Amino acid sequence: MIIRILSILLAVQLAVTVYLYWPRDLQRGPAPTLVSSVAREAVTKITVSDTQSEVQLTRSGDRWLLDSGLPADPVKVTAVLTALLEADPGYAIAASDSAARRFKVDADDFERRITLAGGDASASVFLGTSPAFRKVHGRRAGDPAIYVLELNSYDAPTSAASWLDRNLLQMTGVDAIRMHDRRYTLGDQGWEDADGSAADPARMEQLLQVLSSLRVTGLADEEDAPRAQDGEARLALTATSGGRSVDLTLAAVGDDYFISSSEFGAWFAISAYDAERLLETAGQDSDGQDTGEADDSLAGDEVAGDEAGADPDSAAADQGDG
Repeated sequence: MIIRILSILLAVQLAVTVYLYWPRDLQRGPAPTLVSSVAREAVTKITVSDTQSEVQLTRSGDRWLLDSGLPADPVKVTAVLTALLEADPGYAIAASDSAARRFKVDADDFERRITLAGGDASASVFLGTSPAFRKVHGRRAGDPAIYVLELNSYDAPTSAASWLDRNLLQMTGVDAIRMHDRRYTLGDQGWEDADGSAADPARMEQLLQVLSSLRVTGLADEEDAPRAQDGEARLALTATSGGRSVDLTLAAVGDDYFISSSEFGAWFAISAYDAERLLETAGQDSDGQDTGEADDSLAGDEVAGDEAGADPDSAAADQGDG
């Protein structure tokens, strides 16, 4: 009899425990998106923070900018906005305070807090632990439901340097280039020098490919920027695209390369690979000395043709004098 009474009491206790702690939000079905209170096209500000640092991105037209005014990586921004505002998070896996602490999506204990704001609306999301590759636990502030999102915490860094668009110096559609005191323009008949002579299309195409694929490794910090400014200038080049004209200056400090852009007014670190590719296609060696290859090879076949068509009488006279 006593065993039966204890069994009944245990069953009642289990029923009460389940009732109190069962996540009721799990029964409401999958959420269409994690955040629905802010429309994607309305978001004008993104703030990402952890317990120690914070970074803010502001939309300007179709670009996202850091506080410094430099462009943020559009791929990173798109990944975050898509995961929070458009992707289907599926069913909630938990919805309790203890689960929030366990998965590190608690308001006082989290890996990342992302706040999206636009107009009068705003919403915050907490990112926590990762259950698998490219997966992270996420919870919207004010909602106990916890989901697994297709994102990583490191996809939402808290340092401005990590958000920097590494492709910010790339130029496409270039129609004019000035270097070595010579100007090349793209006309109806292809690339031409200022005097109207044809430029080598293959060499120009190589230079355009380098300009369209330039990639910086980061912004020169407070220590490197003065070093770059006082460094040895290796190349000065002006590229124009649709009326947008940008001056690029490549400098070397020891084994390090830096490049500045008149468009952003800052020095950036650049890999030796990209720096040397730019020097080579511009006709300079790694020491910044003009190899003459740019002027001769960019000039196309006319230089070679002039040499081949020299006056034979003058050549014979020169041979006789020898």
